[in-house]
Amino acid sequence: MLDLSFNRFSGKIPASLIAKLSSLLYFSLGSNNFSGLFALSLFAHLSDIKGFDLSNNNLEVETEYPKWNSTFQLKVLGLSNCKLNKHTGTIPSFLYGQHDLTQVDLSHNNLSGQFPIWLLGNNTRLKLLNLKNNSLGTFHLPVHGNNTDLIFLDVSHNCIMGQLPLNIGTLLPNLVLLNMSRNLFQGSIPPSVGDMRSLETLDLSHNNLSEEIPKSLVVGCVYLDTLKLSNNNLHGKILSTFSNLTYLTYLYLDSNHFTGTIPASLFNVSLQGGLRVLDIGDNQISGRIPTQVGDLPFLSTLILRRNHVDGMVPLEFCRLTELRFLDLSDNSLFGPIPSCFNLTNLEFMHLEKNAFSGSIPSALSKASYLTSLVIGYNDIVGVIPSWIGGLSKLRILLLRRNSLHGHIPIALCQLKNVSLLDLSYNHLSGQLPPCINNLTFGRSTLDSAFYIEETTYSMGLGLDISKQEHVVSNLGSNFGEVTDEITAVEFMNKNIWNSYGSGILKYMSGVDLSCNQFTGEIPPEMGQLSGLHSLNLSCNQFTGPIPVAFETLSQLESLDLSYNRLNGTIPSELMKLTFLSVFSVAQNNLSGKIPYVKQFATFDESSYDGNPLLCGSPLNKSCTIEDPKGEEDDDDDDDSLVSFYAAFVGSYSVFLLGTIAFLYFTSQRRAVCFLHVIDSWCGFLLYKICMLFNCK
Repeated sequence: MLDLSFNRFSGKIPASLIAKLSSLLYFSLGSNNFSGLFALSLFAHLSDIKGFDLSNNNLEVETEYPKWNSTFQLKVLGLSNCKLNKHTGTIPSFLYGQHDLTQVDLSHNNLSGQFPIWLLGNNTRLKLLNLKNNSLGTFHLPVHGNNTDLIFLDVSHNCIMGQLPLNIGTLLPNLVLLNMSRNLFQGSIPPSVGDMRSLETLDLSHNNLSEEIPKSLVVGCVYLDTLKLSNNNLHGKILSTFSNLTYLTYLYLDSNHFTGTIPASLFNVSLQGGLRVLDIGDNQISGRIPTQVGDLPFLSTLILRRNHVDGMVPLEFCRLTELRFLDLSDNSLFGPIPSCFNLTNLEFMHLEKNAFSGSIPSALSKASYLTSLVIGYNDIVGVIPSWIGGLSKLRILLLRRNSLHGHIPIALCQLKNVSLLDLSYNHLSGQLPPCINNLTFGRSTLDSAFYIEETTYSMGLGLDISKQEHVVSNLGSNFGEVTDEITAVEFMNKNIWNSYGSGILKYMSGVDLSCNQFTGEIPPEMGQLSGLHSLNLSCNQFTGPIPVAFETLSQLESLDLSYNRLNGTIPSELMKLTFLSVFSVAQNNLSGKIPYVKQFATFDESSYDGNPLLCGSPLNKSCTIEDPKGEEDDDDDDDSLVSFYAAFVGSYSVFLLGTIAFLYFTSQRRAVCFLHVIDSWCGFLLYKICMLFNCK
């Protein structure tokens, strides 16, 4: 036996080493940093080998070329995350000749084709089969199945379509863990699932299953610890008989079409202490939160978001001392947020889009682990409390659309880890504190900030050399998976509402102080928030210039300063913001030429509306300025023109009088000519006078 797993070995696996180990029974190099191409034909001569594990390295394992014939019969095979047959995606053909397998892990390899029903048919003593995260198709079971030993089956994250086999519980009666999540299964959950008397974990989430939960599941699976039916099309009422599952600890029924009220029996304390996780969010549940919720001493996650739950939050919540994640958002709850909470373990509190009133409860000052506080879209009044600065782990603070007033407290600058801050649509006033530059806003990341308790599954491969029997270790549930959907929050960036899950939240940062009554100049210290992606200060009463210091906001994608009283020019230094894609300074008192180059050439005139003294593209207003010297020259030309016409009128007046005197003594015929001359010269004279004075 040679087991070098879970170390930091790197480089290629030496072929000469394997060639000399002729007596090898079990060989494991799993969970290291080995790399390169590895041909499984190197094991062909090891006729006595019973198991090998190359999982979780940087290897590219090839099983088909060169051609080879196996001389062994394996019990244990671990090839998870091995880029297995990378160019063809085929299931290893040598497995067709294996009949003694008890543990097989081919997960995370992007294998294609149909579910290998023959693998179950040929290996009736198989106990553990993991095909997670591949591209397998239709799922079938052997018609005359004898796989009564199978206890672990994971075919999640594939492309399996069709219905679940009606007799799945009959053919696989001793399953302890069944994970078929994230596929394309349709139809109903077969009642035969209730025949799996030893089932502890059932995950059918993220499929297209419909109809109601079969009552046989609750009656038969009495040892069920984890039940995940999230993201399906299930309907009907939540079964009150869930209380019969005395070992049930993790229950996920979210994102379905369940109706009715929350059964009070869900909160019965079982032999194991009751539920730790209850997620029934995104359904059509109505009614009030049962007071029995306080009877669950170990409840750590409660999610009721996006339902029709109403009434006040029961005071029994105050007994939930282990609560870490609370999401009651988007319901019809009202009244004050209970101030009696024992919140020493709370990390996430999402209560937005309800009708909560009163002030921000002082009990939150004791929530030293609080990471995300989201209570926007309520009727919260009062001021932002100064004790909020003591929440040193706070990353998300969203108080949008409430009735908060007063100044931003200086203590807010102590939130050195905050990345999203939304105080918009309140009645806040005063000047922004210059110490706002103490906030990091994306300049640091906390990788563990958005981890919450959720069930994940693991298994270990091994072999008892003395008995040449399989060893299954670490079978069951553990914690620590990133719950991207559960921790998601909404924040407006680039004028669009976006939902940011935990994966993006580690990198997204933004400030929204819009639609308040802030005054004074924008602190130039805000230019030190170099990690900021979005900044919205619109609809306030800010005065003074746009800070030139904004040129250092190198990550900024959206900047909205519209509807204020800003003056001065648009700093040309803002052209250094190469990621800027949304920009608005509309409805201010800005002047001068718009820097219409680089990314600023992509902004249309709506970004600058309401600034009468701005000019240049994209506005239809030229920035040409009249030269004072040119105006004086024009005046001199006008004076010369007047002198010219005065001399012209004088000269022709003399000529006209002379003509009259000459004709006075001539014949009558010449008198008629005289009248014609008078008419012509008067017309010509009037024309010249009109040219001089611009008359019509």
